[in-house]
Amino acid sequence: MRVLFYIEPLIELDQPLMKAPWIVQANRFAKLLLQSDIQPHCLSFIVPETLLSYAHKTLPEGVTIRAIKHETFLNTLGKNSIDIAIKRYTDTYESAEITPLANQIRGLLTGFRPDIALTFSSAPELQVAWPDLITLH
Repeated sequence: MRVLFYIEPLIELDQPLMKAPWIVQANRFAKLLLQSDIQPHCLSFIVPETLLSYAHKTLPEGVTIRAIKHETFLNTLGKNSIDIAIKRYTDTYESAEITPLANQIRGLLTGFRPDIALTFSSAPELQVAWPDLITLH
C-alpha cells in the first residue's frame, strides 16, 4: 500500500506556519504505518513550501517529502485564499482550473502512484491527478 499525505500549501490568515500541527499529526499516522511493516519508500508527503524544512526535521527518515508553493494555488485556482477556499468547500471548480494543478502534483511524485491519500482538507486536485485514488479527509 502506498500512502500520500497531502497538506495543501494555501496560506490562510497570513500565517505561513499555521499548518505545522498538520505535519505533526501526519507524522503520528506515518509512524503507525511504519510500525505495521509498511516501508518508508511507500510513504510520500506533499507539504507547503513554507514548512519544508520543518517537515524534514519532523517526518520519519526514508519517506519522500516534496513541497508545493502557495503561489501555485494562486496561479491556478483563484485570486486569493478566500476565493480558493470557497471553491473548495462549495465544489465549484472547473476542470480546466484543477487539471494544471493536478499535473504539477503528479509531477512532484514521478514514479510514485498512491493508493490512498490522507489530507486535512478537501483536495479535488488529487482525484484529478489519480482518478482511482482513495482520499480520506
